[in-house]
Amino acid sequence: MRNRDTNSEQPIFAWYTDTRVDHFYEAPFKKVIFLDIDGVLNVEEEAFKTGVKIDPAKVKLLKKIVDETGADIILSSSWKRGYNHFVEDGFQAKDPNFKLLYDLLAAEGLEIKGITPISGESGAVARPLEIREWLARFHTVFSYVILDDDTFWDWGFLQRNVVTTVTEHPENGTTHRYVTGMTMEHALKAISILNDTGALKIEWN
Repeated sequence: MRNRDTNSEQPIFAWYTDTRVDHFYEAPFKKVIFLDIDGVLNVEEEAFKTGVKIDPAKVKLLKKIVDETGADIILSSSWKRGYNHFVEDGFQAKDPNFKLLYDLLAAEGLEIKGITPISGESGAVARPLEIREWLARFHTVFSYVILDDDTFWDWGFLQRNVVTTVTEHPENGTTHRYVTGMTMEHALKAISILNDTGALKIEWN
């Protein structure tokens, strides 16, 4: 665990990771999916009505991204603190949705490899700041994508790597936003971002 102190002498960041991630990170991350849950792996309004917060069909879309890119999953959602406790407690949780998340991912051969820092920040800067802090720690990352449904985050330079999982339909000159969770369109966009080789291409003769 690593803390970074502010002038108030309170830690702004505390490093927590899924306990399955090796402390010394001997297998460096190359491609990364920063995963939000609510509004990505579910349709949030429906999920809160039913209490079942993970949609298996959307997990399959996540699997498609992983299969076509080889990316590792890092949890950036507000679920991360509870998920971390779930792992540390031997995969036992009072909230069954943590186990549901774990089980549905495992059924597709997927796992969460870690979480972004849990910060003392709030508002529009919080999640972008946590992701930037994570990226600053892992210098082996070649490409990454951020799957998130919220539009108020101040992403800054991260914006080009964000796939916002809402569907927009212009109607009568206005744009109506439908919170659909991740769709195939979002998955394909994420794959394109992760597999982008950039401007520099070297060909060896």
